[in-house]
Amino acid sequence: MMSKIHPDQIKHKGQGKAGFDLFDLAFRPGFLGASAFSLIALSLWLFILSGQVSLPTQGLSSLVWHFHEMVFGFAAFVALSFLLTASQTWTQLRSLHDKPLILWCLIWASVRILLWQESVSLQYLAFGLQLVWWLIGIGFLAQLLYRANNRNLMLLPLLSIMMLVNMGIIIADLAGKTELALHFGRTGVLLFALLAGVLGGRLIPMFTRNGTKALPLAAKVIATPRLTKLLIATALINNLYAFIYPFSEFALVPGFIMILLGSLQLIQLYHWHPRASLQVPLLWSLHLTYGSLGLGFICLGASFFTELIRFADALHLIAIGAIGGMILAIMSRVSLGHTGRLIQSAPLMSLAFLTIFIAALARTFLPALGLVIEAWQVSAALWIGAFALFILHYSSILIRQRL
Repeated sequence: MMSKIHPDQIKHKGQGKAGFDLFDLAFRPGFLGASAFSLIALSLWLFILSGQVSLPTQGLSSLVWHFHEMVFGFAAFVALSFLLTASQTWTQLRSLHDKPLILWCLIWASVRILLWQESVSLQYLAFGLQLVWWLIGIGFLAQLLYRANNRNLMLLPLLSIMMLVNMGIIIADLAGKTELALHFGRTGVLLFALLAGVLGGRLIPMFTRNGTKALPLAAKVIATPRLTKLLIATALINNLYAFIYPFSEFALVPGFIMILLGSLQLIQLYHWHPRASLQVPLLWSLHLTYGSLGLGFICLGASFFTELIRFADALHLIAIGAIGGMILAIMSRVSLGHTGRLIQSAPLMSLAFLTIFIAALARTFLPALGLVIEAWQVSAALWIGAFALFILHYSSILIRQRL
């Protein structure tokens, strides 16, 4: 199933036949499928909120379904697709492709459909298939990383914890413990924020340094190894503390740790010379998402001390602005690089990057003005617009063979 590859075996312009190549690597169906699904899921969410559509009475409750599908239906599909693609570059071993990849994607799609079926048995079948989907993705990634003794092995425990949280959400809600399921959902967002922070901390300074070398204002990226270690340690403590806090009584509320974490992230961003990134949309979009991550954690922390902002609203600054925004920016860059195209953003994508950031601000701060329904509607509409632009620009790129 896996074979050793070398750089000269990767197809370059003129070497491959033109045509359909959707299942050559996981990023192709993962990016396209997840983006299309996010449009469907958010459209359904708006219909649910307006009372025009209802979920099956035997299935997940509406809020849990929304949490689950955006975090583990959308974001997890993109994350694993990206990692399965990047692992081929990291290890020079052939990653998931062709029939095994088609099967993996069909399992993912089956879960999305089964969660809408009016049957307890089918709901538990969805649970089982979601678990199988995780095990295939993590298992294949683990084989690649272990065979190459790659340093990214540290990602496997994080992905495994994400899988367990995902399973906990479904089981808890189907058992009638909706509050517990929602807590698992919030934990899932924080885990993805940790993943975004780790990947962003590795990729953004490297992309910024390399992407501005030949520009009038070359970025003066400053390495911060001690700050990076402190950030990861603080993020791990924050995730653990936020998870156990509702079950125990602690004198120290998680807000202090969250504000510290967000502040450290903004300090790290400053060392990456964000002003230089303004010259390149594929760079300033990443800087914007990392800034959203830091601001999001500060707002999360503040929600423990003031009623001006609710925890759920602040969490969307991370979910939409940081995670959603980073997904959009990384998908745009990877889709170009892994298909042999120039890593240069189209004007439409600059609009998409701004749109997703405005969606995050609207969802987070409009409720403080009493515009709760409007916040849901505006942010969902802007998200749909941003990812529709991605599909419009990248669908043909992702379907066709690399140049």
